[in-house]
Amino acid sequence: MLVFTIDDEHVKPIHEWITTHKCSVRGKPMGAIGGGITYTFTNTSIGQIQNVECACGQSYYIDNNL
Repeated sequence: MLVFTIDDEHVKPIHEWITTHKCSVRGKPMGAIGGGITYTFTNTSIGQIQNVECACGQSYYIDNNL
């Protein structure tokens, strides 16, 4: 089993970005299962790239070097 996690110190900034970024689709229906926010985890040979993307097209890079 593979499990992808986001460190606790990143949860609050992500939530703030989701609720405050300038979004053209916030509050609008996103289909039967939602899908307004996508979390992407990309494993590389030097670490993992973590990104959060909104349905409006904007994204938030999770910097694991905080």
